[in-house]
Amino acid sequence: MRVHAFVAVTVLMGGCASDPSEDAVSSDEAMVTGPDDGGTWKLYAQPGAQSDPQCDEHTALVLSRFSTERNGRRAVLFDALSGSCKKLVEPQQRSYHLLLDSGWSRRHCGSLRYVGERLDGKGNIVIIDHRKNNCDAVEAELVVEETIRNNDESRTQTMHAAPEAWEPTVESTWLGFAMQQCNQNPWKDEDPVAYFASKGFELEATGYVAPSVRHHACLSCVCSANLNLVVKVKSAAAAKALALEYGFGPVHDALTTGATQCGTSPWEEGQDPAKPEVERLFSWAQSVQAPLAGGGFIKPAQPVSVCQSCSCPRGDSAFAIPKDASASAQLRSLGWTDLEN
Repeated sequence: MRVHAFVAVTVLMGGCASDPSEDAVSSDEAMVTGPDDGGTWKLYAQPGAQSDPQCDEHTALVLSRFSTERNGRRAVLFDALSGSCKKLVEPQQRSYHLLLDSGWSRRHCGSLRYVGERLDGKGNIVIIDHRKNNCDAVEAELVVEETIRNNDESRTQTMHAAPEAWEPTVESTWLGFAMQQCNQNPWKDEDPVAYFASKGFELEATGYVAPSVRHHACLSCVCSANLNLVVKVKSAAAAKALALEYGFGPVHDALTTGATQCGTSPWEEGQDPAKPEVERLFSWAQSVQAPLAGGGFIKPAQPVSVCQSCSCPRGDSAFAIPKDASASAQLRSLGWTDLEN
């Protein structure tokens, strides 16, 4: 089954996402009465927009629950398409760390205002959550104002949540999490498998995926660590629960192939063994006309038995995000396959 449901690995750019002003925002959501639940929404440019069952182009929003432990919320947005129409929509996935503007929220009838910086420093966001508004007529449950920066240009779009929740068109059990600097990830120094098991989530596989073009990250703790954690859970229901609790997002268009022992994997042959294996993977992919946006390695959460021959599997697998459809087709011709649920 093809996984088309995160890690459109963010290819990180330079620049620094600044911390929101402490005068304006607070992580103490208990100071303001409001919903502590997350949710998923379809966002449209116009309020009251109706989804088109034939060709529904929209932005999907996954909003995690508030957590004191994680010092706020996380929002994941990506462009999506559902229906029977044949149209290419690039996900352009982006993640934000949100803090509550408690001063604004106290003055607006129960509505909550969140502000956040994009983890890769390429934008910022304001989310107005009207779910607990008790005295105003509102045009949508959520109103989202997102500014996306690209080099010296920026554009701002305002989007409105539809009553219909966003649901993945494919029930994927693979998810990704854009990691932050300063050890600000939920699992801190703990092994992710053990950490999430203690929270009731059993992971079947984990791995780390890096962008192929890595730039200097900014120094703020809300900025990206140039790395994504990829996990596989047991069911689509568990995947949705993990997304809402921690701000994981779906994995887009990833391919995989098994690694073999004795340095016999294609990306190891004839390359400098002193280089990190992920760099060898990027170099090899470029050499076979299949450039990658990101890549890494995934392994089962529990050890697996393998044979001892050099042609035997190592037990882990390479993970690739092709840069485009041509690169994807080339990898498929070389035996790479979609992630299996």
